[in-house]
Formats: sequence, C-alpha cells, structure tokens
Amino acid sequence: MHDMSNYFEATRNRMKKLLTAAFVTAKLLLLLPAILLAQIPITVDGEHAGAPVTFGIPFPKGELNSAAHVRVLNGAGEEIASQITPVTTWLPADESIKWIWVDFFTDGSGRYTIDYGPDVRRTVQTTSPIHFVNNQRTPRGGAEIDTGPLRFRVQHRGGGFLDQVEFNPDGDEFQEEDVIAQGISGRGSFLDLVNENGIDTSSAVVLQTFIERGSGPLHAIVRVEGEYRYEQPDHPPSPFVTYIHAYAGKSYLKVFHTITYTGTPDQSAPFDGREHSDIATQAEWIVDEEARGSDPGITVPKDMIAGAGLGLTYNIDGNRVFKTGLRKGAWWDAREPDLVEVAVADESHFSVYQTGPDPNGIPPVTESGLDERIGGFAARVETDQVLREAERAEGWIDFSDSRRGVSIGIRNMLEEYPNQLEVDLEQNQIHVYIWPPNETPKSFERWNSQRDGGMVGNFAQGITKTTEFILNFHDGGQDIANVRATMNSVLDPAVAHAEPEWYRDSGVYGTYATADNEIPALERSLQYKFDYMQFNQHWAPWYGMFDYGDLKLYLRRGEWVQWGNNEPAQDFQWWMNFMRTGDRGDYLTAEAMSRHTMDIDNLHWPTGPVYRGDTNSALDYWMS
Repeated sequence: MHDMSNYFEATRNRMKKLLTAAFVTAKLLLLLPAILLAQIPITVDGEHAGAPVTFGIPFPKGELNSAAHVRVLNGAGEEIASQITPVTTWLPADESIKWIWVDFFTDGSGRYTIDYGPDVRRTVQTTSPIHFVNNQRTPRGGAEIDTGPLRFRVQHRGGGFLDQVEFNPDGDEFQEEDVIAQGISGRGSFLDLVNENGIDTSSAVVLQTFIERGSGPLHAIVRVEGEYRYEQPDHPPSPFVTYIHAYAGKSYLKVFHTITYTGTPDQSAPFDGREHSDIATQAEWIVDEEARGSDPGITVPKDMIAGAGLGLTYNIDGNRVFKTGLRKGAWWDAREPDLVEVAVADESHFSVYQTGPDPNGIPPVTESGLDERIGGFAARVETDQVLREAERAEGWIDFSDSRRGVSIGIRNMLEEYPNQLEVDLEQNQIHVYIWPPNETPKSFERWNSQRDGGMVGNFAQGITKTTEFILNFHDGGQDIANVRATMNSVLDPAVAHAEPEWYRDSGVYGTYATADNEIPALERSLQYKFDYMQFNQHWAPWYGMFDYGDLKLYLRRGEWVQWGNNEPAQDFQWWMNFMRTGDRGDYLTAEAMSRHTMDIDNLHWPTGPVYRGDTNSALDYWMS
C-alpha cells in the first residue's frame, strides 16, 4: 500500500511537470506572434553611407503607447543611434501613438529594422549630440546650433540667413580662426523686384526663430521667419521662411527657403470688387468680368522678380580650387558625369548656371512633340570665360583652399530652372540664386484676357516658392569624388519605407489593397496610369521654377492641356501608391507635387498678424 502511494505521488508530480511545461509552451506560442510583430523591416532605397534619413511610420491603434519604446537596428541586427519623435495619436478614440518620425544615419546596408515593444529601450546614443540655444530676447536674440564640427548662428535683425558659421573638424573648443563664413548685412537672403521705376532692392529682416518640431540630439531644425522690406512705397513687405536642418557630427546643413511674391503682377486698372471666391458669401461687390477682360493692362507686367537667393561672406583665402560637375549627353538622358576642377587666381567669379526653354514663359510653354523632345536646356561652368558647357548641371559647386572649403548645391537644379551657384571672388561672397539677377526678370502678367472658370483674374500675388539646397563645410584638399558623394546625399536623397503590408494593416488610411493583390489586370492598369504620368512629366517636360511638381491632365489632339493644380488631392493619390508599392519614383513625384501644391496652388499673402507660415484660410485672406 505504501508503494502504491509513492507510485501515485510520483505520477502526480510527473503530470504536474508535464502540465506546467505544456502551459509554458502554450504561453510562449501565444506570445510568439507578438514578438514577431514587434519588428518592422525597413528598406532604404538609394542610400549613401553615413547620410541622414528621416521618415514616418504609422502604428495600429493600441500597438504603441510611448516613443521611448522604439529603437533602430542595422542590417547585422545591432542597435544604432536613432531619434524618435511622436507625431500624432489615435485620440479621441485611443491615446496610443499613430505616427512617429524616425531619424538615423545609414551604414550602407540598405536594410534596417524598427524594434518596438513595452520592454524595448534605446541604449545607443550619438557620440556628438546637437546643442541648440534659442534666445527670443530682442533686439539681439536668435538661434545657435552646435553639431560638433560646426556651429552657426542666426540673429534677430541680422542678415536674413546665417550670421556666423564656425568650422572645427577636431570637435574641440571653437576659436576665432574657426569662423569660415559670415552673414551679409541685410542681404543674407533677398527678393528684389523691378518695374517701370527700376529695381527695388530688398532688405531682409529676421523677426523670429523657432526650435521646430522634430528636433533632438541627432537632427535639429531651426525655423527662421522674417520679411523683405522695400524702398518703393507701393511695395509692401514680403514674408520669407527658412528651415535649417543640422545633423549630429556633420558639418553640412540642409536648407529649405521659401519666398513670397507680394508685388502687383500686372498693369490692369484697380477695381472695386472681389474675386469670385467671395461671391457665395456676399452680393455687394461682384467683379464685372466683361470690363475686366477688356482691360489690356492685365497682360502687361508690372512688378517682376529681378533676382532672388541667399548668400554668405566666406573666409577662404589660400590658393583656391573650384570643383563642379556637369552631365554628358542630352538633358533627358545625361548619365555620365563630366567633372571639372580648376585653380583660379585673378578671375572675378566662378559659377554654374542652369537654364531651360523659355524660363520666363507664361503657360502654355512650348512642349516636346509626340515623337521628338524639345531643346533649350543649357548649363555652363564659367569664370570670366565659359569653361565647360552641357545641357544639364549636377547642381553643385565646391570652393576650397588647402585648409578648408565650402560646397553649395541646389536640389532639382534642372527641373526648377533657371538658377545659379556663384562664388564672387571680388566681394568674397557665395550665392545660391533661385532666380539669377542676369536672367530676364520673372513676370506674372496673364497670358491673355480670356475667361478661365467664368472669370478674368490674376492670382499671382501671394504665391510662394520653396527651394531646397545644401551647404557643406569641409577640410581643404578633398578629392572631387568625396565632395560629390556628400553633395549627392542631399541632392539625390535616399527614400526609406516599410513593407506595403505594414502601412495597409496599420489602419491609418482604412482598408486598401497593396500592389501584390489578387487582381493583376486591374493592378496593371492602375500602375500604367501612374507610369504614364511620370513619363510625360519628364518627356514634355513639365519643369520650371513655378511649374515643377504639377502635372497636366488632358491630352487633346496630341497636345497636353490644363494643369492639375492638385485637384482633387492628386498628391494624396501618389502618396497612397507609394505606400502600396514602396516605389522610390512614386515618393519623389508625390514630394514634388505636395511642395508645388503648398507653394503655387495656395495664396499665402496678405495675412493677418497670426500668420506662421501655413496656408491661409479664405476668410483670413478676405479679412486681411
């Protein structure tokens, strides 16, 4: 009996162990899907090793409660330094995070992983975190950013751009001899107008600086708001906004600069009335379109852009060497680089200039035919004489002595022609020209006085233009290939994205099908339309300072007609297709269209005193 009792006791113990093991195994199996879902594979297309990447990632409702529980792994599964910014939540339905911004520096692997979960913590920090000071006291306030090798300052009532730049690649304490560039008093940025009374030179005034959302130890953004002031009494001030992006341990800056045209576009007679957007809300002032259409002044320009851009005074005085690159071949198929390196001594300037067909053209601009593309694109490298010519510039120049140098570049230099990069050797200044002063002034008169949408109006006043460019400060004597690689990391940026299924299953845009769905014929017809529009954008081409990003909608009798003007939300369609496909070309098309929409398809002036750089509501426009 005693033996039987021991037998049953041993059996019970074995069963308990088996049940416990089964319970633990079942629990692990239940947890396994959650562990797998806690990692999001990320692909970076077109990456440049060591370059910064910023992108957004959505999360399903209830999936992520804190941005502190997110980190980034490289292709080897090792954590790398990252910066995570919470953007939006699922409120009011849920307090969990809906979108985050992710910042990190690529290592060349092209494959990364976002690791998240309640037990995840970031443990790897950057070795050179950014220091950011924003002083709003007037009149000598401003912003200062220190990335380690670079420190720059923007002052209230300063030059309108960077007021001092110090470069010290050793990363120790900055000294007076480290100053590599300084601002140009009142002319750090400029938007000059010209009319029948001559040129009205602008004077830039910085009014406010802000630490922009998305700033942290790895990536900092300062927003600079100011205005251009004029001497002619009928020229009101023109607002400008500049975003300066700095990166930990890096000595280059990415800059977005937005100008606003507030001139009078044509010489039509002033009228006592309101444009048609106000007709639905009142009946007291309605424009007589017959009289307006017969006014010849509406097709005659008045205030034109004589020149626009940004500049700095440089401190480089040794044996100076210039570097730049053009592209061999036709403008649409210019692939092989034509690198230029030249030493200068007594020349007055060094520049790269890019233009195209009819730069001041009033739509419809001449376009390529069905079988043959148009010419007229021209790029040239010159000092006091033309050194090299091509149809397409790469979009950058470099200027250095044996100790240090400066590179400047414009993104989409061909697509947003005309523009120019110049080093003025007599004034010791470098300039990024959004509209070159030597170009024919940019006018905004109407092409004709025919009705459009049942009215005759000129809506040029209040449009803006945003230009993206890079400033790179570096040691002297750098190889041209290294300089070019650094510039291309911004001029030809990488695009990061998750798998299309992640965007779909996050629920941020409801339910939709990814590109690998079960209806291939329908998918093929859909993608054909996107490919067709991209092809024609670069065939026609739909380029130019105020046109790039927009697409035409109708092909009639072999000619494209009617700009899309982003109606209805065409850029959203491109963003959706990027999430469905992960295609880099879709991303770049969507990006260009969104920027064009914000700049050209909205009126940004006049504004009330609460204006902070965003699109005004129609009510704000009329009340101001």
